[in-house]
Amino acid sequence: MTKQLKVSDTVYDDLDELKHEEGHTSFDSVLRTLLLHYRHVQPNEQE
Repeated sequence: MTKQLKVSDTVYDDLDELKHEEGHTSFDSVLRTLLLHYRHVQPNEQE
């Protein structure tokens, strides 16, 4: 199943730039990488 996500032109352009710079083949891949990075660098609030 796929869903659409609306983003501003600025966000789209930034994602497109990252997609090309990092060699991703899809925006899905870019967003998954960003989410993994975000989760990795967040401090653990359970400590």
